[in-house]
Amino acid sequence: MGDNINTADFSHSSQYKEYIIATLLQLGVYKRDGKQLYELSFSELEETYINELDRLDVCKI
Repeated sequence: MGDNINTADFSHSSQYKEYIIATLLQLGVYKRDGKQLYELSFSELEETYINELDRLDVCKI
């Protein structure tokens, strides 16, 4: 009952942001538009993350 996680809350959590940053660093992405990853907004990070996964064909089935 209390274990239900609202995915909208999780997707904007600091843990998810850290996960995205860690994944991008593992993929060799350190900056976007001259900004360090930690300087990016959540939406900029998420867009960069999705673009990198698409580039690597990770999300394609």
